[in-house]
Amino acid sequence: MPSPRDERPKLQRTYSDPDLPSLLPLPVRPASASDIRPKVKVAQQFSTEVLDAMAGKLGLDVELNPEFRWVIRDCLLSLREEGWSVNVREGVVEYAYKYSDSTRTDHEIVKAHREMATRLVAVQRDLKMQHLDPLYRVKHLVYMAVMGETDVRRVNTPKLLEEVMENVGVSAHDEPFLIQRIKVSIEDAYFRMKKDGPHKTTIENCIDCDSLLVNLDLDRVGFMKKISPSGLLYCVECQTSLGDVISTGCHDVLCNACAAETHSRGNRQDCLWSSLSRLFVLSVNRKPQLSAAKIALNYFAETASKKRMHVASDKSTV
Repeated sequence: MPSPRDERPKLQRTYSDPDLPSLLPLPVRPASASDIRPKVKVAQQFSTEVLDAMAGKLGLDVELNPEFRWVIRDCLLSLREEGWSVNVREGVVEYAYKYSDSTRTDHEIVKAHREMATRLVAVQRDLKMQHLDPLYRVKHLVYMAVMGETDVRRVNTPKLLEEVMENVGVSAHDEPFLIQRIKVSIEDAYFRMKKDGPHKTTIENCIDCDSLLVNLDLDRVGFMKKISPSGLLYCVECQTSLGDVISTGCHDVLCNACAAETHSRGNRQDCLWSSLSRLFVLSVNRKPQLSAAKIALNYFAETASKKRMHVASDKSTV
């Protein structure tokens, strides 16, 4: 009678089994002990003089842009594959063809790499300008956190939360009740990436920062209403009128009159506002945000209509 061990199915062992010793890759392993191991391919080396001269031809400063050294090396390797060698004579770069004695001072390969280097430098400059925007920094941080991740529990790291809170103007000491809202927004970005697919996820659409700001304002208003003795929010400027809007920048609650007066000129006129009366009615996806100019226009329109009604009532009494 066969033993239970003999009845076990025979599984084919593979090279990924953990109990096997570490082996060389199959194409590199010799078929027998007598075979000669293949030689390691040595990378092509270029002199410092040639590298500096080619950097000048491509218009690259390796000290300012050290991450673009590969462009110089790729250009030299492309020239060598086509049979061209680079020589520097008295500071002049010459390209010599190995199958003839002809030399030239310009080449199509160098011209193509020069155009590529120019575009790369321009794109890097644009990215640096975009990183000055805190909302773009939030999108970039969330994009780098969710892409390639397989577990949502590894997305919300303390470092990521601190950087996002710093960029959206949330203090962990003063507003700890907003941390949960930021964590939920980051997790929503991860699940959206899983649903739509990584190939459709970009830095611009990975997270909706406008909805995040409106949600943070909604949580702030709800918290201030809870701690207010009367349950009402008053304007921080006049302190007599009820608050009508809240700023997404400085988070101040103002009435329409004070908002139009203090934010009608300068850099404050580009500030975005969220209407307190609409925050609880409109959904977040509709982005209930008003500019300072729109608030001023609405305020002056309401004031003019009230004046017209007052004048009409006076005439009717006369």
